[in-house]
Amino acid sequence: HVSCAPHPEAALLAMRIRRELAQPDVFTPVAVEGLALELTALAGRNRFPARAEKWVERARDLLLERFRESVGPGEIADELGVHRAHLARVFRARYGESLGEFTRRLRLQWAAQELAAADLPLAVLAVEAGFCDQSHFTRAFGRQYGVTPARFRAMHR
Repeated sequence: HVSCAPHPEAALLAMRIRRELAQPDVFTPVAVEGLALELTALAGRNRFPARAEKWVERARDLLLERFRESVGPGEIADELGVHRAHLARVFRARYGESLGEFTRRLRLQWAAQELAAADLPLAVLAVEAGFCDQSHFTRAFGRQYGVTPARFRAMHR
Protein backbone atom coordinates (compact mmCIF):
# COMPACT_ATOMS: atom_id res chain seq x y z
CA HIS A 1 0.00 0.00 0.00
CA VAL A 2 1.41 3.37 -1.07
CA SER A 3 0.61 5.33 2.11
CA CYS A 4 3.04 3.17 4.11
CA ALA A 5 6.12 4.75 2.49
CA PRO A 6 8.29 6.52 5.08
CA HIS A 7 8.74 9.70 3.03
CA PRO A 8 5.48 11.54 2.23
CA GLU A 9 6.64 12.81 -1.16
CA ALA A 10 7.79 9.30 -2.12
CA ALA A 11 4.36 8.00 -1.15
CA LEU A 12 2.66 10.57 -3.34
CA LEU A 13 4.93 9.79 -6.31
CA ALA A 14 4.18 6.09 -5.85
CA MET A 15 0.47 6.89 -5.77
CA ARG A 16 0.79 8.80 -9.05
CA ILE A 17 2.61 5.81 -10.59
CA ARG A 18 -0.15 3.50 -9.39
CA ARG A 19 -2.83 5.82 -10.83
CA GLU A 20 -0.95 5.96 -14.14
CA LEU A 21 -0.73 2.16 -14.32
CA ALA A 22 -4.40 1.75 -13.39
CA GLN A 23 -5.55 3.66 -16.46
CA PRO A 24 -2.87 3.07 -19.09
CA ASP A 25 -2.74 4.85 -22.40
CA VAL A 26 -0.13 5.50 -25.05
CA PHE A 27 1.70 7.98 -22.77
CA THR A 28 1.81 5.73 -19.70
CA PRO A 29 5.38 4.45 -20.30
CA VAL A 30 6.70 8.02 -20.58
CA ALA A 31 4.74 9.22 -17.55
CA VAL A 32 5.84 6.28 -15.39
CA GLU A 33 9.45 6.75 -16.46
CA GLY A 34 9.30 10.43 -15.50
CA LEU A 35 7.75 9.66 -12.12
CA ALA A 36 10.32 6.92 -11.50
CA LEU A 37 13.09 9.40 -12.27
CA GLU A 38 11.57 11.85 -9.79
CA LEU A 39 11.50 9.08 -7.20
CA THR A 40 15.13 8.24 -7.94
CA ALA A 41 16.16 11.90 -7.63
CA LEU A 42 14.31 12.18 -4.33
CA ALA A 43 16.10 9.12 -2.98
CA GLY A 44 19.45 10.40 -4.21
CA ARG A 45 19.00 13.83 -2.68
CA ASN A 46 18.11 12.29 0.66
CA ARG A 47 21.11 9.98 0.54
CA PHE A 48 23.75 12.26 -1.02
CA PRO A 49 22.93 15.89 -0.20
CA ALA A 50 24.99 18.47 -2.05
CA ARG A 51 27.46 20.62 -0.11
CA ALA A 52 26.02 23.92 0.98
CA GLU A 53 26.76 26.81 3.22
CA LYS A 54 25.40 26.35 6.74
CA TRP A 55 23.11 29.37 6.51
CA VAL A 56 21.17 27.90 3.57
CA GLU A 57 20.58 24.77 5.63
CA ARG A 58 19.35 27.04 8.44
CA ALA A 59 17.00 28.72 5.94
CA ARG A 60 15.57 25.31 5.08
CA ASP A 61 15.20 24.50 8.79
CA LEU A 62 13.38 27.80 9.38
CA LEU A 63 10.97 27.04 6.53
CA LEU A 64 10.42 23.53 7.90
CA GLU A 65 9.57 25.03 11.30
CA ARG A 66 7.32 27.80 9.98
CA PHE A 67 5.91 26.57 6.67
CA ARG A 68 2.31 27.06 7.80
CA GLU A 69 2.97 30.67 8.78
CA SER A 70 3.13 33.60 6.41
CA VAL A 71 6.91 34.09 6.45
CA GLY A 72 8.41 35.93 3.51
CA PRO A 73 11.87 35.49 2.00
CA GLY A 74 12.86 38.92 3.32
CA GLU A 75 12.22 37.83 6.91
CA ILE A 76 14.26 34.65 6.46
CA ALA A 77 17.09 36.57 4.78
CA ASP A 78 17.13 39.22 7.53
CA GLU A 79 17.21 36.55 10.22
CA LEU A 80 20.16 34.86 8.50
CA GLY A 81 21.99 38.09 7.69
CA VAL A 82 22.07 37.55 3.91
CA HIS A 83 20.55 39.43 1.00
CA ARG A 84 17.18 38.03 -0.10
CA ALA A 85 18.31 37.68 -3.74
CA HIS A 86 21.39 35.72 -2.65
CA LEU A 87 19.22 33.55 -0.40
CA ALA A 88 16.82 32.85 -3.28
CA ARG A 89 19.65 31.99 -5.70
CA VAL A 90 21.59 29.74 -3.31
CA PHE A 91 18.44 28.04 -2.00
CA ARG A 92 17.29 27.15 -5.53
CA ALA A 93 20.76 25.88 -6.45
CA ARG A 94 20.94 23.75 -3.29
CA TYR A 95 17.41 22.34 -3.17
CA GLY A 96 16.24 22.53 -6.77
CA GLU A 97 13.21 24.70 -6.05
CA SER A 98 12.43 28.24 -4.97
CA LEU A 99 11.60 29.20 -1.40
CA GLY A 100 7.95 29.53 -2.42
CA GLU A 101 7.84 26.17 -4.19
CA PHE A 102 9.49 24.53 -1.17
CA THR A 103 6.99 26.11 1.22
CA ARG A 104 4.01 25.20 -0.99
CA ARG A 105 5.21 21.61 -1.23
CA LEU A 106 5.56 21.38 2.58
CA ARG A 107 2.08 22.81 3.04
CA LEU A 108 0.62 20.36 0.56
CA GLN A 109 2.42 17.40 2.15
CA TRP A 110 1.14 18.43 5.58
CA ALA A 111 -2.36 18.83 4.18
CA ALA A 112 -2.20 15.41 2.48
CA GLN A 113 -1.30 13.80 5.80
CA GLU A 114 -4.14 15.65 7.52
CA LEU A 115 -6.61 14.69 4.78
CA ALA A 116 -5.77 11.02 5.32
CA ALA A 117 -5.87 11.20 9.11
CA ALA A 118 -8.46 13.80 10.14
CA ASP A 119 -11.96 14.93 9.27
CA LEU A 120 -11.36 18.68 9.28
CA PRO A 121 -13.49 20.55 6.74
CA LEU A 122 -11.47 21.44 3.64
CA ALA A 123 -11.87 25.18 4.21
CA VAL A 124 -10.42 24.91 7.72
CA LEU A 125 -7.63 22.61 6.57
CA ALA A 126 -6.76 25.01 3.75
CA VAL A 127 -6.33 27.95 6.14
CA GLU A 128 -4.43 25.86 8.70
CA ALA A 129 -2.07 24.70 5.94
CA GLY A 130 -1.30 28.34 5.12
CA PHE A 131 -3.42 28.87 1.99
CA CYS A 132 -5.62 31.94 1.67
CA ASP A 133 -8.78 29.92 0.99
CA GLN A 134 -10.15 26.53 -0.03
CA SER A 135 -10.14 27.20 -3.77
CA HIS A 136 -6.46 28.26 -3.73
CA PHE A 137 -5.66 25.11 -1.76
CA THR A 138 -7.70 22.89 -4.10
CA ARG A 139 -5.99 24.29 -7.21
CA ALA A 140 -2.50 23.87 -5.72
CA PHE A 141 -3.29 20.36 -4.47
CA GLY A 142 -4.66 19.31 -7.85
CA ARG A 143 -1.63 20.68 -9.71
CA GLN A 144 0.75 18.89 -7.35
CA TYR A 145 -0.98 15.52 -6.98
CA GLY A 146 -3.41 15.24 -9.88
CA VAL A 147 -6.47 14.75 -7.65
CA THR A 148 -8.69 17.04 -5.61
CA PRO A 149 -8.29 17.08 -1.84
CA ALA A 150 -11.74 15.49 -1.48
CA ARG A 151 -10.80 12.66 -3.85
CA PHE A 152 -7.47 12.18 -2.05
CA ARG A 153 -9.31 11.91 1.28
CA ALA A 154 -11.76 9.39 -0.17
CA MET A 155 -8.88 7.29 -1.54
CA HIS A 156 -7.35 7.06 1.95
CA ARG A 157 -10.51 6.09 3.81
